[in-house]
Amino acid sequence: HGFQVRIGAGSALASIAQSVALEPGTPHCTRIIAALLKGCQDPGLDVRNGVLMSLGDLASWCPGTPADAGDAAAAAAAGTIAAPDGGEWLWVLDSVLSTLSDKDKVRQAAYRAVGQLIRLVNFSATLVGTPAGTLGSSDLLNRTVAALAAGFEEGTAKTQWNVCYAAVQLYVNPTAMIPVGGGEKLLLPMVERLGRSPNIKLRAHAALAVACAPISWRRGEMPSAGMLAKVIEAAHQGLEDHPTVEGPQRPSPAHEVRYLQMRRRYVKTLLEQLEDLGVAAGEQVPAS
Repeated sequence: HGFQVRIGAGSALASIAQSVALEPGTPHCTRIIAALLKGCQDPGLDVRNGVLMSLGDLASWCPGTPADAGDAAAAAAAGTIAAPDGGEWLWVLDSVLSTLSDKDKVRQAAYRAVGQLIRLVNFSATLVGTPAGTLGSSDLLNRTVAALAAGFEEGTAKTQWNVCYAAVQLYVNPTAMIPVGGGEKLLLPMVERLGRSPNIKLRAHAALAVACAPISWRRGEMPSAGMLAKVIEAAHQGLEDHPTVEGPQRPSPAHEVRYLQMRRRYVKTLLEQLEDLGVAAGEQVPAS
């Protein structure tokens, strides 16, 4: 079919799924997801990008942990997040992870879809059948953590916002038992962006993600003392103002104030969580 037809098909499939409230695992929903995943292999970059956006939209409409990152963090802190039921989403996440080596325009949409899919995935499922065979969920979790960490290596600021969102969803998913080594590789670039990024919006997203990391530590293992020291240093840097990036991605003055307030609020939450975990975090956060 023609290029524009293929672009429109992905959006139409996602809209159909939303309009009839298809339940995951049903034959119709499985066929729609399979068609979208096939579109992820399309030779047209814009087709792949559109399909991944549609797949992210479809996942965002399905019940799971809260789709809003701030709401997800608040619910996790309050202990009101239940384990997702979505063992059937494991193979979908596995397929989307394979698209992350694509050009950056597609990576932005792919990481957005990954974040929405993490909301739905139950990583405690032992084995799940996929079109390619049998997939171990622990292997998928390791791949997911590694893929998110890699998103900071070459990704644009927009790509990294989506990676931070996906990290929040990973941290608050009660079935994600993140291994310490891989967890620190993901945590470190977010800590660095919280502390020193000139992009004020990226710093706010990183602050929320780092503030959610202790939620996962409570169900697993604490990071090393060296990593905790870097977290604390970045938290205090996060309370300071730094020159913001110039250019078309710079937000308006009103939005700069908003992102600064968000960052300081998340840093305060982070330091409070560290204190609850018995980690000495130094100076107190001033009231906002």
